[in-house]
Amino acid sequence: MDRERMESDSLLTAKQLAGMLGFSYRTVSRMADRGVIPAGILVGRRRRWKYSDVSEFLKQGTQARSPERTTSP
Repeated sequence: MDRERMESDSLLTAKQLAGMLGFSYRTVSRMADRGVIPAGILVGRRRRWKYSDVSEFLKQGTQARSPERTTSP
């Protein structure tokens, strides 16, 4: 399997994705829950993101943004 294919098939952890996007891994999980970034897939009880999905998301020019904070009344 060539390197490009292997990278596109790789699964990223929340910490790895957080490093790519510049957010904490907890923020990445919240962003995925809110639909700000691709939802990823569950492997067992852990969420993973396909490198190819994240790469495509970033290529589309969709900028990851901080999730909006809500305050309780």
